[in-house]
Amino acid sequence: LERCQHSLRNKASRGHLTQSPLPHSHAQSLAEAEAYDGPLAVMITEPDGRTIRHVNRAWTALCGFLREDSVGRSMGIIQGALTSRPVSKAIGQACRKGVPVEAYLVNYRADRTAFANHVYAAPLAADAGHGAPRCFMSVLEELRLPPTSR
Repeated sequence: LERCQHSLRNKASRGHLTQSPLPHSHAQSLAEAEAYDGPLAVMITEPDGRTIRHVNRAWTALCGFLREDSVGRSMGIIQGALTSRPVSKAIGQACRKGVPVEAYLVNYRADRTAFANHVYAAPLAADAGHGAPRCFMSVLEELRLPPTSR
């Protein structure tokens, strides 16, 4: 267990990216993704892959930003010194190519406290699974690891 925790901490602090087919339930249309208000923290970005178009309540609770303070801004608002720039850039490149990805990153809350998270990102078409990607959806899952004792 300790080796697994150490591995996840390393992945989150260094950034880690893998191409991953997302579960079918994540392959939603833009309208479905914007309407989702469940427990998963969802952020939708514009086609540029950087400008925030929509966040749900779970995302605002996780990241500490109000919706009105997030929409229209760069997703750089949740990035900081420990965020892996190469992994962040690779996520955007994969989405623009239409390839779903998952990654481990360190992001930042509005109060600038860091948190490790597992990110699933995928392009969104206008209709579920049809057409060119119009936007990109990211689902953030905070990694809550118990402290290790040494």
